[in-house]
Amino acid sequence: LLESVSFYSHFGAGDARVGLYDTSATPALLWEGPASVNLTADDWITTPVDTGLPASLLLSAGNYYVAWQVYTTAPVPSYTPGNADEGFLVPYEWNGFPSLLNGATTPTLTPDRWSAYISYTAPPEVQSVTVLDGHTVQVVFTKDMDVAAQNPGSYTVSGSGLGSLVATPAGVTVISPTTYNLSWSCPTLMLAGGDITVTVPAGLTDTLGIPMGLTQTGTDVGGAVAALPTATLTPATEPVLGECSVALTLPARTWIDGCGNGIEETAVNLGGLNLANPQTGSYTVTFTATDAVGNVGSRLLSVNIGDSTAPVISLLGNDPETVECGTTYADAGATATDMCDGDLTANIITVNNVIAAAVGSYTVTYNVSDAAANAATEVTRAVNVVDSVAPVITLLGSDPETVECGTAYTDAGATAAD
Repeated sequence: LLESVSFYSHFGAGDARVGLYDTSATPALLWEGPASVNLTADDWITTPVDTGLPASLLLSAGNYYVAWQVYTTAPVPSYTPGNADEGFLVPYEWNGFPSLLNGATTPTLTPDRWSAYISYTAPPEVQSVTVLDGHTVQVVFTKDMDVAAQNPGSYTVSGSGLGSLVATPAGVTVISPTTYNLSWSCPTLMLAGGDITVTVPAGLTDTLGIPMGLTQTGTDVGGAVAALPTATLTPATEPVLGECSVALTLPARTWIDGCGNGIEETAVNLGGLNLANPQTGSYTVTFTATDAVGNVGSRLLSVNIGDSTAPVISLLGNDPETVECGTTYADAGATATDMCDGDLTANIITVNNVIAAAVGSYTVTYNVSDAAANAATEVTRAVNVVDSVAPVITLLGSDPETVECGTAYTDAGATAAD
């Protein structure tokens, strides 16, 4: 909306008039001001548009000629053509501003570097687009907008974050004359992290009736948001506790999208956990589900696998064991196994106090613990050292022995060993 035309005059005091033409092959007069009084040389002349004809003028974006002429009915021969970038077009002859320039004559340009500008009320523009939540996008204009800005059909929404939202919002809420909230509702969803672009038509006007002039767009880059899928676990106890080497079943998961609609789980990352044969340690299991537009939700579950089962010791050989006194006793030993640590035979601590040279009852003990310090039930073996072999007597001297009658008999004796 044109407000005024200003022109810098190098003339002395006197009357002058300004005007505005289009740049067609035969420029057409768009607006002409009244006679203006330039009271001072080398000064600006500013003419409000509402003092000329027409009193109001809407301009489209483009190029225009600013024209000026001193207030006289005769040409101004002192002004000769100059370079196109050094002056502004003036009508070739005065007689008031003609509606058309003289098409047979090259327009006269001032030889000096004249200055001119127009002042105008800019058309409304889209100042910003901001995603407020998964179903609300705020559009802010630079001007107070006309009632058409309240019409959902005045907006077209697009972008990588559109998801399942329809291009035309379901509703528009007026926050202020410059601010409008576009809204949607479930079951539609944005695609989180994508772009949201709002396009507004060129014909949308502000409260002064000034149209936007060009199709306007605004984008919230990466601003799309959505409530991500969530899961409910049954049972809900966390962390999940398990026993080493005992098959584990994880809780059941029920997934819903950001609008509460049921969806399917898409992936499970066990994080190294072997459900069939879990080993001791702490694990994080990640469950994942993707909704219909591509939003990905994750649910983490802590799993702790412990070892509360003691190893088992198994004796080798006999229990009780009988050993003949005086022989050598070789213990048959034992084996040990653990559900988590496997074969622990080499770790068995054996206490063997059997004295094979002394008759008596002895106890051999066997103990072992696993890596989790679970101690096996002590296993014992009874060892009895017995003496079941009679002593052996060995005669000394002759047998039989012959002694002369009447002589003394001295027996050679015997020895005994056991």
